[in-house]
Amino acid sequence: MKKIILGWSFGGDTGLKNAVKNISKGKALVIDVEDISAFDTKHIYIGKYFEQHKISEFTSAFIRYPYDLIPPYTKTYSSRELTEFLKTLALMFSHISVNPITHGSISRNRIYGLSIASRCGLKTPSSLAITHSISGGFKKDALSKKHITKCLGNCYFSETLSRKDYPLKKYLSFEEDGGDTAYIYPAHTVSKNKNINKHIHDFGVCFLQDFIVGDEFRMYVIKNQIFSYKRSASSREDKSADTFLNTEATLSKEDVGKILKLVKMLNLSYLCLDIIITHDLRELVIIDINPYGSLPAFALFPAPTEALAHLILEKV
Repeated sequence: MKKIILGWSFGGDTGLKNAVKNISKGKALVIDVEDISAFDTKHIYIGKYFEQHKISEFTSAFIRYPYDLIPPYTKTYSSRELTEFLKTLALMFSHISVNPITHGSISRNRIYGLSIASRCGLKTPSSLAITHSISGGFKKDALSKKHITKCLGNCYFSETLSRKDYPLKKYLSFEEDGGDTAYIYPAHTVSKNKNINKHIHDFGVCFLQDFIVGDEFRMYVIKNQIFSYKRSASSREDKSADTFLNTEATLSKEDVGKILKLVKMLNLSYLCLDIIITHDLRELVIIDINPYGSLPAFALFPAPTEALAHLILEKV
């Protein structure tokens, strides 16, 4: 019998777990990391009776480790130890993981991931991380155009705002995720150097991308399969919370080849991409890369979840 371990840092994904169980038809033992009572260098122990399983007996794993160490995972000793518990499990099963932790964590870096996409021949927006105010000596004409400014790392800002930070509220968005609430730094548009300098003054770093006019899609690449869904129309620059439409992006064979090359170069088998199909030339532009992006709602769009479940079951 195949043994599979699944885990998430933001709570379980019942859709994926159920898909793996249903597709395996009882021929795979699926263990959730939340059911692990203990582990050592060779075994994991399950449940209150500490049922023992050899790590070497497992055939595949998919563990989403919180590589962005924000306060929900670090603010207390207990949180830090639980995070370390999950990280260690991800490392112990990295050799059979759909996305090895080392490759996944590196690929999440925005500029690095986009640089690899460019090397694969894919179009990406010009991206620039700035930490000093722009003066007349900075000769980059593109900064006179409209840009998107995003967080360079994780968009989490704080759970609450101090009096000192309260003036920044106009830049922030108060969001809820899985019962947790926090202020985040969503994407903004900026078009003048003085606005960019204000962001640098307020936040220390300003990460800029060219503003691309077009239709935005969320794309899932699972081994050699590609699924894409158009994001619903929104006036917000940050479309991370927008719902999906059952509309796929039209891709050329050349673009498909480049996307599959990107997955191979990143040494991953599962990848989420945010893309834009431009209105003028209908070109594909990669704007963000996420090696552990959330799957779409299973009830509405089951295909990516089922494809990932098949990949987890096929991996040996």
